Amino acid sequence: MTADVQIRLAGPRDAAALAEVAAVSFRAAYSDGQQATTERYIADHYAPAKQAAELADPSLAHLVVELDSTLIGFAMLAYGEGHPAVAASRPIRLSRIYVAPASIGSGIGGRLMERCIDHASERRHDVIWLSVWEENTRAVAFYDRWGFATVGEMTFDYAGDPQRDLVMVRPIAQMAST
Repeated sequence: MTADVQIRLAGPRDAAALAEVAAVSFRAAYSDGQQATTERYIADHYAPAKQAAELADPSLAHLVVELDSTLIGFAMLAYGEGHPAVAASRPIRLSRIYVAPASIGSGIGGRLMERCIDHASERRHDVIWLSVWEENTRAVAFYDRWGFATVGEMTFDYAGDPQRDLVMVRPIAQMAST
């Protein structure tokens, strides 16, 4: 399935599809019986207008994954965003990485993570870091496999319900100049 996958930088026309994939993926990963909280969070963070504003922000990069011209995943990277537990001179934050639930386990997430790391390296960042809900064991295991190490924690505001996130970091090997 992953042979026909395209990964590219997102543009303004991707806002609605990004919002849809984000909502579906977030529900699948984080819905824990608090449906009202989940829906409030999605409305605040993944509405098409919010996605359009984020796509227009030059401090963010969105990589989208398409299969047969259908958006099935995305990642959002924040340039220069640091955290007290992250020791780096040029950090980049992997703010979001979502794959549609039907594509989980297909290798899509790995291809997207590889592209995020390449993007960070191409732009000469020295570390890539992220935060992940401590109870999302599947995601934590995925990040462990990609060489991320836990270096701290932070609070995630889940629509007014504070959650503990792990802060994980991975060094970036610089690509050789050509």
